[in-house]
Amino acid sequence: MTTRDFLETALVLAPMLANLVVLFRLSAHRRDGLGFLGTFFSSGFHLLRPDVYTDEGQDLLRWAWALTILTFAWVPTVIVLIQ
Repeated sequence: MTTRDFLETALVLAPMLANLVVLFRLSAHRRDGLGFLGTFFSSGFHLLRPDVYTDEGQDLLRWAWALTILTFAWVPTVIVLIQ
C-alpha cells in the first residue's frame, strides 16, 4: 500500500469514524434504553430521528446529522481529487 492509498483511505474514513464516535456518545441518550449496539444495528435513518433521543442528546444528534451530510459530500470529493 502506497502513501497515496493510505492517505485516501484515511481521508475517506475520517468522517465515518467521527460519526461513529458521535453515535456512540449519543446512544446514552436513547429514550428506548437501547445502547450502542441497538444504535449500531439500526437500519436506515431511524436512528437519526429527534424523538428517539432525550433533550440532552439533541446537540449530539445535530452533530450526527451534520457528519452524515458531510460524509455524503466528502467521500466522492476526496476520491475524485486524489485520483
